[in-house]
Amino acid sequence: MPISVELINSEKHPISIELVQKYLNFTLRQLGLTDTLNIELVIVNDQEMIILNKKFRDQQKTTDVLSFENPTNKEILGSIVISYDTAKAQAAQAGTDVNDEVASLANHGLLHLLGYDHV
Repeated sequence: MPISVELINSEKHPISIELVQKYLNFTLRQLGLTDTLNIELVIVNDQEMIILNKKFRDQQKTTDVLSFENPTNKEILGSIVISYDTAKAQAAQAGTDVNDEVASLANHGLLHLLGYDHV
């Protein structure tokens, strides 16, 4: 498996790490990347995400996903932080499962860590 995900989920939200890895591995295969990548997946609530979004993007609001490269530890590509509250609301609005939304957001974060940006 080319991706290793360390889940940090202090509130113990029901996250399917297997589904997240499936999404991320699919993306890596599509990009032709075969090296093993290590990431941290951090699940927070909206209050924590507001603090991070203010600190790193100067925006006083929540967001669904933030990505942070890890320049000091070459063994870990970076951290992907997801607001479970926002993911749950977005999943409800779209009529999908929250685990699919979390996996999709993790995929979005991975693409940022790999250097892709919004166009």
